[in-house]
Amino acid sequence: MRTIKDDNQRQSTGVTRMRCAECKKFARLLPGETKCAPCRGMLPLDLRMTRGGR
Repeated sequence: MRTIKDDNQRQSTGVTRMRCAECKKFARLLPGETKCAPCRGMLPLDLRMTRGGR
């Protein structure tokens, strides 16, 4: 029997690409989730660094 060793393949973390139940866009959802982050009301964080520490 032959096997193929693929070192580039990532380990499964339980996150799958599925369609959001509300907006129907593809998103990375955890098992049991049906809505994407924007539909659940989560906004992306603004992580820009300002110069001079201001």
